[in-house]
Amino acid sequence: MSNSVGRPTGYNDEIAERIIDLVIDGQPIRFICSQVDMPSVATVMRWLADYPEFAKQYALAKEMYAHCIFDEIQHIADTCDPTEVQKAKR
Repeated sequence: MSNSVGRPTGYNDEIAERIIDLVIDGQPIRFICSQVDMPSVATVMRWLADYPEFAKQYALAKEMYAHCIFDEIQHIADTCDPTEVQKAKR
């Protein structure tokens, strides 16, 4: 069921895809859902429970984002100045 006014509540492939894209980009679900044209967090949680394909895509998006974060951490570790690391340890 979808509201004619207000936040979307009925599952919508286009909105689901936008949510997945934003998750991959690192946007927290609370931020995504705070946007006027997005469903509430509760609605997204229901979608995750009720739509296995969406849940699978969401989990993959979170995993992809985690890989991006790992790459960033690794880059920082690989390019940091060892003297700065020693200073930070003190």
